[in-house]
Amino acid sequence: MRVSMDRLVAGIIAAAAWVGLGTRIGVAYNGDLFVTMWAVGRYFTILTGLVVAVVMTGAAAGRKVPAFTLAGATLASILVGLVYVTLLRHDLTGGRYVSNVLLHYVLPIGMAAYWLLYGQKTGLNRRHPFAWFLYPLTYFIYALMRGAFDGRYPYPFMDLNKITLVMALLNGVAIAVVFLLGGLAMVAVAGGLSERRPSPQRRIDGGQDV
Repeated sequence: MRVSMDRLVAGIIAAAAWVGLGTRIGVAYNGDLFVTMWAVGRYFTILTGLVVAVVMTGAAAGRKVPAFTLAGATLASILVGLVYVTLLRHDLTGGRYVSNVLLHYVLPIGMAAYWLLYGQKTGLNRRHPFAWFLYPLTYFIYALMRGAFDGRYPYPFMDLNKITLVMALLNGVAIAVVFLLGGLAMVAVAGGLSERRPSPQRRIDGGQDV
């Protein structure tokens, strides 16, 4: 059975996501899988990697991924890469290095390329970035509440053991602005690409426009 190029690329991205997640969980494993999953579940990278893995597995299987869902997953993955490169980058070795490369570099680049080349872009509008924004907003609240409970925060820009709540909130606002601007940019790009593609109904034999 012949597999289309878009499904093949989706499968590669899905595999990278699952391997990255599995490697990260393996590194953190302490003999109790539930405790390990709970520990790594505090990170936005892990949660977003799981979203990408599920979405792209569906795409690789031939399921139609709604434009809203694919663009949202792509945007979140790109945010993961940007935040890591600008704020969190550091040297790692072994399994942590492998998972780091896959989750922070391969997935963001792969998702951006897949969305540009194969993603459905019609139907996106300027309200969608504000809906996508609910995901990182919910995560930020969850991470702060969880940190207040056990004293452990996933990232230094929200670590209330080292910075004030006001500073953490300001950091969150800055990231939120970047996320929203990125979402609006994606919608604009989607609109531009959609306009350039001729409608199949307007094609006739020989490929000439009516």
